[in-house]
Amino acid sequence: MLSERIKSAIDFAIEKHQGQVDKAGKPYFGHVLRVALSVASRQDIPDDDDYFISAILHDVVEDAKVSLAEIEERWGKVVADAVDSVSRQIKHKRKESYMQLIERAGQNEIGIVVKMADLEDNSNPERIASLPPDNRDIVKRYDRAKKDLLEVIRVKEEQKVAMSIDGGA
Repeated sequence: MLSERIKSAIDFAIEKHQGQVDKAGKPYFGHVLRVALSVASRQDIPDDDDYFISAILHDVVEDAKVSLAEIEERWGKVVADAVDSVSRQIKHKRKESYMQLIERAGQNEIGIVVKMADLEDNSNPERIASLPPDNRDIVKRYDRAKKDLLEVIRVKEEQKVAMSIDGGA
């Protein structure tokens, strides 16, 4: 059973992505939904709404010009911070680089999970094959980003182990 928070986030994302298509010309909400379902299927994350909601809203700031303040007002600071961590920022009229975005996503526990699911969906071989040939080399950027995020996860896991050993001594 879906909570009212999740239902409202789904309705909001459907509304904000209405009419948008991905690079292959397919309805954009399909991508958003696949990312959210991937996050929801994970067994290693807390069973709360924030992960799913963050995933379903992960592209509304960049692609639908929704403000983080609106997200925070409707779904709370945890969700707004997670969405912020996976949304490219513009500073001094310059959009941050993709790798800067990946570094920021790696600093937020929910952001890491959402961005990994996003990258997995974006680099799905069926999706890549449906792209125009001149867009297919984007998979290299996705692979590098996944590698970088996996390294962040590895380091965080090592730190947790070290802290548990130190705390147990």
